[in-house]
Amino acid sequence: MSKSKVINMNPTPSFDGVKYFLNIPAFVAHDSRLKDPEKLLFGEILSMLNTTGKFFMNNQAISIRMSKSVVAIQRYLSDLESIGYIKRSFVLDEDTKVVTGRFIQLGDEYFRQYEQMKQSFEKETLVNEIPDNSSVVSLSDYTNTRGGIKSDMGGVSNLIRGGIKIEGGVVSEMIRIIEQH
Repeated sequence: MSKSKVINMNPTPSFDGVKYFLNIPAFVAHDSRLKDPEKLLFGEILSMLNTTGKFFMNNQAISIRMSKSVVAIQRYLSDLESIGYIKRSFVLDEDTKVVTGRFIQLGDEYFRQYEQMKQSFEKETLVNEIPDNSSVVSLSDYTNTRGGIKSDMGGVSNLIRGGIKIEGGVVSEMIRIIEQH
């Protein structure tokens, strides 16, 4: 007789914590207002949000994972919230007004810093990595079909033949594939 399979009907995904990498943006890692454990906690929060879409570890589970007291975890969360890297919303029992759960999401300061970092990165990339005598051609308008390469690529081929010199690497391989179609 075969053993019956147990199916987990719990809608909350299982997540025991990050196993390989924590996501800690540079602006958080280098924020002098935060202690190192707060930065690590933020990495746990961001990694779980990226993995499951929500953060549902309670303070006890976090304290065990980080080898810190529950009081320390509460303080770290308060500090992350006061800076604006996270927002917490508490779920209250309507009858007793007792906190029965909480939501943690990314805060306004995180999004502000993230946008600033992204814009800075884009500007630095253009300034530092593209030689003065180069032209930039976007191939994104020409992708969609046949494995990401559209068969009607005459426009790109003509631009390339018209004076943009590209040698080696992925772009050359894309040009070779384009010209075959």
